[in-house]
Amino acid sequence: MKAGFISAGLAAALLSWGVPPAWSQGAVMPYLNFDGTELPTNKEGVGYPTYYHGTYQGRSDGGTFSRSLDPEKKVAGDASLKMHFTDGRYLYAQFNPYDGSSRGFAREYVSDPGAWKFNTFNRLRLWLWVPQTGEQEQLDGRTNFYLGTYVKRVTNANRSSDEDGGGHYYHPFNVLRGVWTLCVFNSHPGHRRGQPGGEDSGNVPYPTSGDPANTYNYFDALTRWYISGNREGSAVPRDYWLDEVAFYEEPLRENDEQVYSICASASVANDRLFLTWNRPKDENDVMHEVRYAFSDIHDLGWANATRAPNGVVDPPGWQGYNGMVYDTRNIDFRNRSVIYIAIKPENSNVFSQIALPILGSDYKEPEPPADVRAN
Repeated sequence: MKAGFISAGLAAALLSWGVPPAWSQGAVMPYLNFDGTELPTNKEGVGYPTYYHGTYQGRSDGGTFSRSLDPEKKVAGDASLKMHFTDGRYLYAQFNPYDGSSRGFAREYVSDPGAWKFNTFNRLRLWLWVPQTGEQEQLDGRTNFYLGTYVKRVTNANRSSDEDGGGHYYHPFNVLRGVWTLCVFNSHPGHRRGQPGGEDSGNVPYPTSGDPANTYNYFDALTRWYISGNREGSAVPRDYWLDEVAFYEEPLRENDEQVYSICASASVANDRLFLTWNRPKDENDVMHEVRYAFSDIHDLGWANATRAPNGVVDPPGWQGYNGMVYDTRNIDFRNRSVIYIAIKPENSNVFSQIALPILGSDYKEPEPPADVRAN
């Protein structure tokens, strides 16, 4: 199959935004799908996203890339965003809602800002393709990327700040190179700026002060955010792709306290499912179980989902190395449109789910990580 191919029916489901598509039971708000004729910009006219290439603690931070719309490698629709990385250590793509004089909110850049419903959208999802020469996937509890976020007070919002009444958070995540990966982020970051590295931020569905209680959620308050590598790539130039970014509502109860930053890829070429997520940093001995089905497990029920082969996952790292990995070639998802994957910690009755559309792939097997170490 050609890279990025999906069935016409699934593509239509993904793009029929008026009806919740296969991966959501609730409301959906498209954010960026890169299907227009022009590259998206913020209200100042600067790329949305644009690169960041600076210094942090005396070291080069981020890197430089150019942008283009790519009609060939895509998840759905007309095109994806191609980021051609030419200089630096790792990808740093920032989405800055700035109009040249004031700082706004991410929700001002959705497909229909007037239709945004406060206290509704509790997930951000995106598709990312990382090249073979990019940031290497990690198997020892570490991650190769993080989503950086800023949130601020919505009531009497300070238009000169990204974080007044809120803060700056980090959502670590781990993706396999050489294949499209779907990532879903809830309101549980792994870290808040200023915290010790081994301390988990916890779930923060209402992260601001100065707002009425339980009124404006994490994504209502989201301002600037970015995708950043935290491993150095092996060569430049190299290319990354981003597609189908959206906010959506998960109306059913999931385990946001113990499961966050879920990413999954399904390689048809190699019959490989690669699934990652993060756990609370102090739950070093809590195992998680993975189950799957080809219909929604919230409807089907946990007990009726299929146990994944070798699907009981023991934390591979300790404390701050809190990434979890499930990797298998023993699930037959050929000729399927969507696989539903559920994760449940052994000490919980609640699971979290990711609905992963099955894409074709020109995936190539990466070399085993050379720097894995025990903790």
